[in-house]
Amino acid sequence: MISHAPTRSEAALKLALALERTRLHGVVTNRDFLVATLRHEEFLAGNTTTDFISRVDIPGQRIPGECELEDASIAVALVSQQLNRDSATSLEFMPSGFRNSSMPSQQMLLLHGDREIQVNYRPKRDGSFEVRIGDAEETKSARLISLDDDYFEIQLDEVRAAGHVAKFGNRWCVDIPAGSLNFVEKSRFPEPDSADVEGGLTAPMPGKILAIEISEGDSVAAGQLLVLMEAMKMEHQIVATFDGSVSEVRVTVGDQVDNGELLVVIASDDT
Repeated sequence: MISHAPTRSEAALKLALALERTRLHGVVTNRDFLVATLRHEEFLAGNTTTDFISRVDIPGQRIPGECELEDASIAVALVSQQLNRDSATSLEFMPSGFRNSSMPSQQMLLLHGDREIQVNYRPKRDGSFEVRIGDAEETKSARLISLDDDYFEIQLDEVRAAGHVAKFGNRWCVDIPAGSLNFVEKSRFPEPDSADVEGGLTAPMPGKILAIEISEGDSVAAGQLLVLMEAMKMEHQIVATFDGSVSEVRVTVGDQVDNGELLVVIASDDT
């Protein structure tokens, strides 16, 4: 991506805006770092010597605020319920969330890194939803105003917001003016493939497998490194929790894994 303008600062700001508006899904990028760099006063002034990055200490990743995460989560929940309604094969004439008696709120569980966000939403007669985050007492009135392909407009209380949302399996990508947010939709029910496997070791969050230090049949000791993975630009070690032998290795180097995905199965020496 290249930008052109009469001055350096104009070109830098133009490029920053173009990067900010670009929607990139599925891969980890340094877009947030580039946008922050292009808008930094030292960069705009041309003070970009070889020590620029260490000197100005620009964060490598944008850290979204709590309200931003919660509002984006509400948007995902509203879009999800609308997509479910649109794909219904029976009772299509009924409004989304229709009940003929009082019922508990519907729930959607979303993960952003290690932060779990529970969106509770209940339909109201006027087509809006009463929304509450987690166990909070405060509720918001939320309405999905429009959904055109991946572009949505919502109203939260008296404030309108818009953005783009895309779903890939259980992953949701939300692009708003402030930047991009990625969520993993968490099932409210345990995954039988991982949680119920005796001796199974799972991914603590979505990430990429960097290294596998063992093979099937190897003997391992408690605390021994088995798998090294990258998530949220940090390395995470998956270690043996007890002495035993490796009965299964379910991943290979380079695999992208979901939160809770089964990686390795260890058979105890006592069995």
